[in-house]
Amino acid sequence: MNKRYLFLDFDGVLHTDTPPRDLRHASHLLPIVARLELKIVVSSTWREAYPLQEIVGRLGALGRFVVGKTPVWSTLEEDVPDVGVRQLEIEAWLQKKAAPATPWVALDDEADNFRPSCKRVFLTDRRVGLDAQAAAAFSDWCTKLFSQK
Repeated sequence: MNKRYLFLDFDGVLHTDTPPRDLRHASHLLPIVARLELKIVVSSTWREAYPLQEIVGRLGALGRFVVGKTPVWSTLEEDVPDVGVRQLEIEAWLQKKAAPATPWVALDDEADNFRPSCKRVFLTDRRVGLDAQAAAAFSDWCTKLFSQK
């Protein structure tokens, strides 16, 4: 199988937007990542606060799928666009680390991190995160997206 990437946000996805910030929903994501053979690239702002090895450790079993982290926009460009900064960071990572047309998806809770035309992002409700119900919907969405040619 060709490589497929999941660009993963944490706040509002792996936990709700209120404390504790314990990444409790990582267990819901684990079987999806394993089944779809996704490689995880950390796109969360956690990549600015913690070394990658610490993030991998905090993710538990999900950590073994982590292959990197996206660059931070401020290190790429002076001007910060109003919408789509995370998508620009993802595109910069893909351009440097992956083949053209590499399949990818993003799991995030903020639509403004992506251009309105982006069809590769699955948005969670930050008050709930990736609970079991959202994980099932994400799994179905990914399966359909990756089966399209």
